[in-house]
Amino acid sequence: MPCGGRKSLWNRTRFRICPCYDKLHRFGKFCIVVCSVNHPLCIILSAPSSPPEAIRVVAVSVNSLKLEWSPPSEENRNGVITGYRVWLDWDVRQSILRIYVSDTHHTFTGLQQDTTYYYTIAAETSAGTGPFSNRTPTTTDFEIQEGNHD
Repeated sequence: MPCGGRKSLWNRTRFRICPCYDKLHRFGKFCIVVCSVNHPLCIILSAPSSPPEAIRVVAVSVNSLKLEWSPPSEENRNGVITGYRVWLDWDVRQSILRIYVSDTHHTFTGLQQDTTYYYTIAAETSAGTGPFSNRTPTTTDFEIQEGNHD
């Protein structure tokens, strides 16, 4: 049984979500609060309040880069992290590659050798996307020195 041997209330609980005020707009970010009347329970679901941490770039080859990161700190997750939005751009933002991943790493392949790319990463919960990390430059190598890659 879930909840430490207690019966789950989820299958007998109904939820009604309605706007608290009339300033809601489509695709906006909202905070959802679920509070129990009979039990001391309050769950707040919202987008993460900080970007992923400890972002690291590893040159895998002359035309591929691996990005690795950690989720936002526990107190800034605001729910369960469901995935990450990763943006890679070059040519003064003329070209942008946007992907969604569920892991805390991604390898970009087919990149141009000896080229500067910029990356930014944001974490997501079921309530929305958090802030992106700072847009940071990295350059693919002209040549990989032996022992310089994983």
